[in-house]
Amino acid sequence: EASTYLGGAADRFQSFGALREFLLTLTGIVDAELSMLHREEAWKAVERGWALRERVTDPDQRVDLMLNRAQVLLGFGRYHEADVLLAQASRSLPSQNGVLTARARSLMAELALRREDFKAAADVAATALADWPKAGADADRATVVLIRQRALLALGDTEAAAALLDRTRAAPADPSDEPGSVADALAQAEWARTTRDAARADAW
Repeated sequence: EASTYLGGAADRFQSFGALREFLLTLTGIVDAELSMLHREEAWKAVERGWALRERVTDPDQRVDLMLNRAQVLLGFGRYHEADVLLAQASRSLPSQNGVLTARARSLMAELALRREDFKAAADVAATALADWPKAGADADRATVVLIRQRALLALGDTEAAAALLDRTRAAPADPSDEPGSVADALAQAEWARTTRDAARADAW
């Protein structure tokens, strides 16, 4: 539903020449399509924004365009291209924008994990979590926790991994009772598997 609404909104904003609103809506489309693993559709949205990058004067939106592109490139396994973009985005990050900083670090941690550089993934994720903004990036935080947990477990640091989440929390009997992040549930399930608690892993 979100993808349909956002698609219509993007077309309307573009027809009005409302560049800032158009680009913000494209970021929403990228998130929605990637959530459904529709990488080709996400890439089309990225390309629509990227074609207008020379007209973008807002430094935050310039970085947002780079992060959108890097995020989809990661999904396609095009790690070198994503790495170049993330390095460029990091150099351009406005120091006061905690949300963009958190998002950039999240993608850098994911790239390190995919490359099996577990130490770097764990360290970047830790830095991201330590500086996490109070508002504006809640949905991404659980993904960074999952990345750090996977990296720590790959390094054999179960003590640090155990401390990442409340491990006494039970999986909701009805997921609609506790709407939340898939990444959060995966982190709990993977930890339960590590501790050989099959029933808890299945529940999460």
